[in-house]
Amino acid sequence: MVKSMSRKKKVILVIVSFLVMIIFLYHYGFFSRYNYLTAKEDIQKGNVRLISDTPFWEAYFLVESLSKEHNVKMEHCEPVFLINNITDKGLNIYNQQMEKQIRINLGEKKYTEYKKALDSLNKRLAKPYPVDIEISDSLYKELAKPKH
Repeated sequence: MVKSMSRKKKVILVIVSFLVMIIFLYHYGFFSRYNYLTAKEDIQKGNVRLISDTPFWEAYFLVESLSKEHNVKMEHCEPVFLINNITDKGLNIYNQQMEKQIRINLGEKKYTEYKKALDSLNKRLAKPYPVDIEISDSLYKELAKPKH
């Protein structure tokens, strides 16, 4: 006589399935505002941008001005508290999808130029304080303008 699964086995199977689903969603950053699905949605809407989570405003402004020079939109994510692992995973996946679209929009040559300039800037920013970057007066004026 073959019995169907007992109630205890069904409950265990449901719990294990639920945990696997939670781990999958966590791994892909779905508990964050920025994730794979929101990236695809923003791309469809034509809102292609990179999101920065740096707590250092000076570094963000430098990267943003470099991005503007290469026609790449950049925004700053201002979390209520500290960036946690869930938000960081979501941001990384979001930015990966956006970079794929930016590569398509800019073309391979311009995208390569942008990435080289960005890598160079990031290397200089990684040095201990004080950073050896000179900011022109025009950039200071642009950064000082209130954003509306």
